[in-house]
Amino acid sequence: MIAQYDLIGRKPIRILHKGDPKQKIEANLFVKNIDPSVSFKELHNHFSKAGPVLSVKIAYNKAGQHLGYGYVQFEKVEDALKAIEEFNGSKLKERELQIERFLPKTGRNVSSGNNLYVKHLPEGKSKEEIEKLLNVIFYQINFKV
Repeated sequence: MIAQYDLIGRKPIRILHKGDPKQKIEANLFVKNIDPSVSFKELHNHFSKAGPVLSVKIAYNKAGQHLGYGYVQFEKVEDALKAIEEFNGSKLKERELQIERFLPKTGRNVSSGNNLYVKHLPEGKSKEEIEKLLNVIFYQINFKV
């Protein structure tokens, strides 16, 4: 029998009713610094000590690499707040978790123009060589790396 978080290929099954009235955005947490060896079930079990967890999600890139962050959706807002108090800074495997309330993009304090994503950096170069190269490239537009 297939259960919550069982893998189909590389992706885990997440069972949650769409539009579930129990699912409140205020009860959703953003969790950073998740150890790459932590499974969906382990994250779920860790947070369920604070109250009923509806779902957890750990972020992976297209290549299947763990990105070190995820989300925990609680049934109740009170339990989400309790989890922040109890587990923020706590260790799960080898890392200390950083937990905060999830904010949708529209609610985040993100200033445009301060973030830059650069693709296709040269391979086989040191960090210092890449920084020097980027400083030369972006010097013309007053960016400092």
